[in-house]
Amino acid sequence: MMLGVCEIYSDGKFVKGKFNKFPNQKMIEIALENGHKIKMSSEHLNFVMRGPDAVVEELKGEQLEEGMYLPYSLNMYEGNGGNADLGYFVGAYAGDGSLDRETTVVFSLGDGEKKTVAEKLKQIAEKYFGARCTTKEYDDTKLFTLRIHSKAAVGLCKDFVSGIKREKHYKSRIFGTSLEFRKGVLEGHYATDGGNRNRIYTSSKKMLETLNMLAATLGTTTSVYEDSRDGRLGEEPNYSVLVYQLNRNNYGDFWFKHDNKLWIKIKSIKQLKNNTAYCFEVENGEPMFTVGTTGILTHNCRLRIDNREQEVSA
Repeated sequence: MMLGVCEIYSDGKFVKGKFNKFPNQKMIEIALENGHKIKMSSEHLNFVMRGPDAVVEELKGEQLEEGMYLPYSLNMYEGNGGNADLGYFVGAYAGDGSLDRETTVVFSLGDGEKKTVAEKLKQIAEKYFGARCTTKEYDDTKLFTLRIHSKAAVGLCKDFVSGIKREKHYKSRIFGTSLEFRKGVLEGHYATDGGNRNRIYTSSKKMLETLNMLAATLGTTTSVYEDSRDGRLGEEPNYSVLVYQLNRNNYGDFWFKHDNKLWIKIKSIKQLKNNTAYCFEVENGEPMFTVGTTGILTHNCRLRIDNREQEVSA
């Protein structure tokens, strides 16, 4: 069964293609050393290396082994629209913001360095939206709120971020914005929802997946730690996301660079129950595209078990 034509991100550009649906496929799950997982058919083709001095091979899922490497692109997507300031505002909203009806963006920030963040957000709001800003401090919690009274600011946030709490995530349109806008998004998100080790913390799996894709458009990838320990806040997992800086050529046998790609080691492979798979067929050009939930580069025939993944990727 063939589905409609759409565009998918691939190695620094967007490519057109179609999805094909195949029921009752043997499925496997590949886990990489950076915490990423990809589900595929045992027949799905992959670009694979066995080490930094090996050649690139094309292997079916059933031929993959622990210790092999799968690729991520190091190419950035240039895109267009927006600038670093507006990107910072959107990223800060994604990290620690909320909306008060259709008129106000609210940032709930901590003490200390977060006041510097609040001042920057206030300057951006006044410069680009002509907004009126108010703040309120809470002595008992060392928290304070910054309120940006502007329908334009609300509109900007709603253009690029959807959902709240565990459903909050970036919309796909953010991936086509300018490079400086997307870099600003990451900076703003770090500033409001990041820790002291350059990590972003989120309880939203959708946010995790769109952060992975955002990193892919910036020519890098992420390392993900999933916290499912007993005693954590809430029943669902929490995620720590580290965006790689990639200022070296390799990191032990964990990953290495080759042919303008980052190759990350397969940690484990497990069999799954048979399920429906979706194969993406690139219309023209190199038979390769990016898996939207992780940023992994894979072969022309993309196989997945969940239509929600297609929605995120496309």
